[in-house]
Amino acid sequence: MTDTDWPDFDDVIDPADVPVPGTRPRVKHEKREPVEQPVEKWDAFPKVYRVDGKDTELFGARALCLAVGLNNEQLKHWERRGWLPKTNVRMPRKVAWGARDTSPLTGGVIPGRRLYTRAFIEGMVRLVNATPPGSEFAEQALDLYHDTMPGEPAP
Repeated sequence: MTDTDWPDFDDVIDPADVPVPGTRPRVKHEKREPVEQPVEKWDAFPKVYRVDGKDTELFGARALCLAVGLNNEQLKHWERRGWLPKTNVRMPRKVAWGARDTSPLTGGVIPGRRLYTRAFIEGMVRLVNATPPGSEFAEQALDLYHDTMPGEPAP
């Protein structure tokens, strides 16, 4: 066998240069500056309902959360602790065709979304800034509810 019969090893590809299937080279992205989200105003989406024969501007629980600076779970916690009276003003519940109208857990009608008046939300903002949550806060919140909301609070 002569030297010309052997393969030329200079033509062999280095395994480090071969890309592994399923991978690709890293891409360097430009660093982006964080975009400021617009602040959502609590009174951006009022709903007008007829309550006790009068057109009343009502807002959902999200509006109260935004105004006071709570999230929905904290708002429910305040209601359970008795610091915030439970509202009996609720949005009419949409029932899908064929759906059950009663809840087996509560034994009654499934309530709709909680609604609050503008005066109640503005009063809660003043109350939260003035006093910390507690028994005195709960009494003032109940008085505010009686002054600004139609009907009695839910039990």
